[in-house]
Amino acid sequence: MNEIKKSIEQIPLPDDLHEVAYNRLQKAAPKKTKRWMLPTVAALFLILCTTPIVFSNFISISDFFESKDQKTAAIDDSIIVVESDMFTITLKQFGDFKENKRFIHELNHIPFTLTDREMLDQLIEHELLLHEAKTHGIVVTEQEVSEYAEQTKQAMVESNDPIMTQINEELAKRLGVTAEEYFTHPSTLQQYESLLTSNNFISELYIDGVLNDYYTPDQYKADLHEKYANQLKVNQDVLKSIKD
Repeated sequence: MNEIKKSIEQIPLPDDLHEVAYNRLQKAAPKKTKRWMLPTVAALFLILCTTPIVFSNFISISDFFESKDQKTAAIDDSIIVVESDMFTITLKQFGDFKENKRFIHELNHIPFTLTDREMLDQLIEHELLLHEAKTHGIVVTEQEVSEYAEQTKQAMVESNDPIMTQINEELAKRLGVTAEEYFTHPSTLQQYESLLTSNNFISELYIDGVLNDYYTPDQYKADLHEKYANQLKVNQDVLKSIKD
């Protein structure tokens, strides 16, 4: 896959805001069927990729981020929703994920019907995939991350997309950096590293024949979830403390 095309498909945004990037920018690149889905993109990805994307003129990007900040600021980050020896998921992490999901649905005029448990399962499976990748020795070098950062920044510039530009600016503002500096901020680079680690693992699974057209990454992640279910302590009751 062309490296610029690859970066267009994977603009680094928190959690599933990658979906916004993909659907806003995919028009700028030749259409090509992918054998596998990005690990950071949840099941909704398939719906969005086959649905005409019509973005509302009434949604303010800045209003979304301000509203999200207000909602997540009140969440105690010390509260754990999922605990295990492999990873933890905090209530604040889940709240951030949920608001991003809501935003994606609003942008695409899709009813927001995902339950808290469904979204939590998506987060769990993302973390399990990343854990499995590291367990199998998948390592991403600093050079790979740096190159990916540059490719992604270039893809954003070339897209000249107003929605993505606004999102980029809002994310940068919250990190206290410029829109250009956002792509090399430590927190963004950490996202790149996780994304590339999971993607490389998925690629290896296809090369090794573990994954194919009949056994997909989603099914693999679901099986991981079942495999490690007894090692996960889930406190679903605390999700109720997040106000819609």
